[in-house]
Amino acid sequence: PSGPTVGPTTASPTVVTTVVTTVVEGDDTTAKLKFIVKPDGEIINRHCSWVATRNTVERCGYEGVSAACCVTCGTCDTCEDTTLRIKFPKDGRFRVRSCDWVARLGTVYRCALPGVADACRSTCGVC
Repeated sequence: PSGPTVGPTTASPTVVTTVVTTVVEGDDTTAKLKFIVKPDGEIINRHCSWVATRNTVERCGYEGVSAACCVTCGTCDTCEDTTLRIKFPKDGRFRVRSCDWVARLGTVYRCALPGVADACRSTCGVC
């Protein structure tokens, strides 16, 4: 019998779209931050929770605050150390140091101190 010939069928090409989402994690430091409050130049010690309570945009604009309070300020996608001095417990006393101090010697030990890694994110490799 002669009839129509059906050839092999081919499937239509399939387009697959893959969306890759990069999640940048971070935490606000638990250490106190030592910074100058504008306009009077007063030096104060505050936690990131203080930055979050009110005038957050203004407070995040203070030098070094957004790097230390990346969750509150929405800056966790930026990998940088705070330029502020941070206050944290060490050997039963509170110490005030900078991220430069963390980087100089015993960095792994110093990054493990409470609040240090979240303030010195680049130095401690947490971003």
